[in-house]
Amino acid sequence: MPCANHPDVVADLSTCARCGKSFCPDCVISLQGQTVCAACKNERVQDIKSGSTQEDLELAGPGARFVGAFIDGLVFVIPVFAIAIPFGMMAAQSGARTGEMPLGATLAIMIIPSVGAVAYEALMLTARGQTLGKMVAKTKVVRPDGSNISASQAWGRAVSRILMGATRILGLIDALMVFSKERTTLHDRIAKTRVITWKR
Repeated sequence: MPCANHPDVVADLSTCARCGKSFCPDCVISLQGQTVCAACKNERVQDIKSGSTQEDLELAGPGARFVGAFIDGLVFVIPVFAIAIPFGMMAAQSGARTGEMPLGATLAIMIIPSVGAVAYEALMLTARGQTLGKMVAKTKVVRPDGSNISASQAWGRAVSRILMGATRILGLIDALMVFSKERTTLHDRIAKTRVITWKR
């Protein structure tokens, strides 16, 4: 990714802690340990003046997070299974003829939903920090300081959540971590993110 202001510059880039965009050294400054671009500088200065800190974040509760995940499941399941079911039907027909399930069809049925879930979550979080479910539940995924997450954090969060869910035991532990003092799941800890209440 080139610098957002200078497309010809692709080296020595830094990510703005607030907007998550990449910038060259000439386009960013450091304020109290955070790298921010010119467009986000004033907001960061206001945060510093007002004493805004990580403790000011209103972490989303288990109920709101469950609602968001449930709605995302409903939104996501319909189109994914509309694609996966035909593969399953073809596999069943082929299996009836040969006596065994074709490997390609089996992998497609398993992989398509997982890849779709990762892409849906990662792309939505990269774009606005919210999936459709999180919009309804009025929650948002942010960095520990409250700034927008980066694309790498969004993808890392989505991939780690799916991988842990596939192991079942880790998936259960991951989900139960939402009841911890910091209300931070394992996939949030891996991606260095937090889920906060967002009513804007």
